[in-house]
Amino acid sequence: MQRHLRPVLETAAVELLDDGRRGEPAWLQNRVDTFLATQVPFDDQTAARVLLDLQTPGLRDQALLAMTRESAPTHVALWTDLTQRSPEELRGHPASLLAIAACLHGDGARSWVALDLVPDAQRADCGLAQVAAQLNTDAVPPSTWDAFQEAESASRDAPPRASSKSELRSALRPLTPNQARPRFEPRIQYQGPTTPSPDR
Repeated sequence: MQRHLRPVLETAAVELLDDGRRGEPAWLQNRVDTFLATQVPFDDQTAARVLLDLQTPGLRDQALLAMTRESAPTHVALWTDLTQRSPEELRGHPASLLAIAACLHGDGARSWVALDLVPDAQRADCGLAQVAAQLNTDAVPPSTWDAFQEAESASRDAPPRASSKSELRSALRPLTPNQARPRFEPRIQYQGPTTPSPDR
């Protein structure tokens, strides 16, 4: 049965703000590493905290860069679980990570299905969803990920910034049909292959 996390999200947000979140990058990395090693689904409190962490661009990038081609199947399992358990207002980012993990696993069909799970109101603000769509559209081979991951990791010159109180509260606000989501710009922009102009 699908377990939504809305009842524990407010509690998780309060705990994050009380902790000051200085250790959040290490906490998130530890939880992802633990899942990769055990493949045991997170308890509700941990899952809620991870979903809130994804509202921070730097932490979202950290989750992305933790993926490798070898670990992609396990990342598919991780982000599938969190996407299914996420309330709609937080679903865009885990679904986008699921889409990219599926790309790295060579499963384009599953990647497109994951992108369909990104709510319409969040599509313009989910930079990773746009990356996944570009990877699928351009049929970029998973083997290109290694060089991209290495270059992006080397370019990171600042630790992930913790979400502010306003960002967390905004993220927890249920979506309405005409609501514009706050813009969380990703630091990562995938540059796909370029096609020479017909005039050249």
